[in-house]
Amino acid sequence: MKDICTHVSSKLKPSPSMGEGWVGVAVKRAQTAVYSHKSRFHGIILMHLLAVLPPPPKPSPIEGEGLSLLETCVHTVAHPLPDLAAVAALGRALGAVLRAGDVVALRGDLGVGKTELARAVVRAALGPDEEVPSPTFTLVQTYDMPGAVTLWHMDLYRLEKAGDALELGIEEAFAEGICLIEWPERLGGYLPARRLDVRLTMTGEGKGEGAAARLAELAGCGGFDEGRIDDLRRAIEEAGP
Repeated sequence: MKDICTHVSSKLKPSPSMGEGWVGVAVKRAQTAVYSHKSRFHGIILMHLLAVLPPPPKPSPIEGEGLSLLETCVHTVAHPLPDLAAVAALGRALGAVLRAGDVVALRGDLGVGKTELARAVVRAALGPDEEVPSPTFTLVQTYDMPGAVTLWHMDLYRLEKAGDALELGIEEAFAEGICLIEWPERLGGYLPARRLDVRLTMTGEGKGEGAAARLAELAGCGGFDEGRIDDLRRAIEEAGP
């Protein structure tokens, strides 16, 4: 019995990426280990193991799409967007509070409006006629903003490896610029912990023919200044729905 328990315990070493599903994974490993010994007492052993399992490991520091905002950030603002005009208004509100060193992670499915939101941020500062192409193929577009600050608009959907982002100049961008990043999960561990997460989700039909309604969820992460979140909330209210 002692040999069996020793063998099973050796199978329960957690990996850094197990997260909240670690207990389930550990149980499956225990079952495999016990059955491999063909023990008649596997049920008793499993019950014992469940009673003495160590606490799960901390989640991996790599930020990915599989991690909920609530797991990594403090949820602060939920704002309905009945049409694309409301998306543009949210972009103007963001543009009013962003400053050098800010990173905004734009999350959501294809076609949900991430590029429209980024476009509105740029045009809020440079004017409504500013050409703001999608960086789908170039991966990065930069804009000279007021105050001698560069805004970096990134679309990382086609980024093959997280490390390739270093060639795009992300270290300079994170240190000195304003960054709007579509598909931020592609950065893996290079995504700064201190950032503003903005997730867009389709919620149904919106105002006007063919319009789609969305929900914007904004969350400050990694010590993002709570006072700035309050400024953002006020800017959103002033910008309207």
